[in-house]
Amino acid sequence: MQIENAPLTDDMLRGFEEGQLVGQELLQQGAIHVISTLLNIGCTEENAHAILASLRENTDRVRNEIERRGKVALFKVDQNNVVYQ
Repeated sequence: MQIENAPLTDDMLRGFEEGQLVGQELLQQGAIHVISTLLNIGCTEENAHAILASLRENTDRVRNEIERRGKVALFKVDQNNVVYQ
């Protein structure tokens, strides 16, 4: 399995609104945090499943808040919603 890492070009970044830049910064820092945590605690299947479960739980909370505010979520389901056994 390979994680795609599509680089953001300078032109793309210049075209982002302020909120989009904040979102990109949060996204990048979240990804860095997850990978750093796995490297620190050991990248085992058990640890990866625990982190994924926590991320999905928090995502559900965010989606519920988006719905409560009458907005539309960007993603109706999680990406790569595949459970590896």
